[in-house]
Amino acid sequence: MAEDSFTTVLILLTLGFGASAGTGIIMGFLNQFILLALTGTSLPALSMLLYSPLKRRRLITKYRQSEESLIKP
Repeated sequence: MAEDSFTTVLILLTLGFGASAGTGIIMGFLNQFILLALTGTSLPALSMLLYSPLKRRRLITKYRQSEESLIKP
């Protein structure tokens, strides 16, 4: 269930970013509402995309450090 909601939110954020980017291309990016929409959709989507690999990398590093004393040369 959690993965489905993660995917759904990511898809909605991507759609919102695409719509606001397309509107920005047509109308111009100087409109404050377009900039707000771009910021409001891109930052959460970017954080969702980067959090998982960074968390996995941190867990692997922590595991390797904990197993370091068990490895005998």
